[in-house]
Amino acid sequence: MVISLIELVPGLDTRQAMVEILQFVESRLARYPGCAGCRIYEGLDENHTILYVEQWESEQALYNHIRSSLYLPVLNAIDLARSEPKISFHGVSNMGSMDLIEALRSNITN
Repeated sequence: MVISLIELVPGLDTRQAMVEILQFVESRLARYPGCAGCRIYEGLDENHTILYVEQWESEQALYNHIRSSLYLPVLNAIDLARSEPKISFHGVSNMGSMDLIEALRSNITN
């Protein structure tokens, strides 16, 4: 799995447009090949930072998306940012869920 994180600081006059653009992409990615999920989060900080997260089944699926016309709105949202966005891509090879938490916590003594 590959996770794409884009952290954007919107301007006061661009926040709504930025969110709408990202919601447009999010609504279409549900049917996109190789997409495992997409979410938009807005921070409670003074900048109302927006975190745009995409999850991909493989690097190739992410690369195909970045090359597609559906990625152009993401670039448009980035252009609306008030400052340089923080963009990162993370490969995840070993994933767990609640079972991992339970296994790790089962060896803790208070």
